[in-house]
Amino acid sequence: MSGVDWRRWRVLALLLLVAGLLGSAIVSMALDQGEQRPLEVDGRGEVRRLLAGLEQRGSTLGDPDAPLTISIFNDLQCSPCARWQLEVVPVLVDELVRERRARLRYRQFSVSQRSVGIAFFAAAAAAEQGRGWEYAQLFLANQDLALLNGVDERLLSAIAGAAPGLDPGLWRRDRERPEVARAVEADAAAAFDLRLPAQPAAVVNGPGGSRTLTRSPSAAAILRAAAAVRY
Repeated sequence: MSGVDWRRWRVLALLLLVAGLLGSAIVSMALDQGEQRPLEVDGRGEVRRLLAGLEQRGSTLGDPDAPLTISIFNDLQCSPCARWQLEVVPVLVDELVRERRARLRYRQFSVSQRSVGIAFFAAAAAAEQGRGWEYAQLFLANQDLALLNGVDERLLSAIAGAAPGLDPGLWRRDRERPEVARAVEADAAAAFDLRLPAQPAAVVNGPGGSRTLTRSPSAAAILRAAAAVRY
């Protein structure tokens, strides 16, 4: 084979190799874009243990005849707010809810410029099944997924699929119900009427009156307020 023919074969071989690599890359890109791996949701066991055996009615957790009601105003789509609730709520559950001294009510409260977030409707729909607290706690425990992937349908559905006791099919239908939208709107109106600053808050109501605690109150501060209005 002459030197010219050899060079031609080398060029042809290189072109075929490049074409093959490009074809593999295109197929790989198409697969990556068309098939997303399911999101891995953490914390299901912790949420199950936290809420095990506690009654839920709508957005309320605990004995409906408990003398105190503690309304938790918080934003699911806020990472600092998530840390606050994950620290405070377990203390309130152990100290008050399991002792039938108080019930907790979760209320959607946007601390950003948006009036509501799409996760609010998802949690309110879960509350229609008496699983709003499971959804909220699990969503807050997976803020890393929200930060990495955004709050979209994929994330909302992944949380619904992992929330203990929640029927995802029924949850999807409930998200379209007008009652869910009205519940979210009522929470926003309540926060506005209370003139809450843009941080998590708790409102404690009991036979002895009412206390409003703003700016991410500690569990200890909420417990003191509960003691003050118990009688």
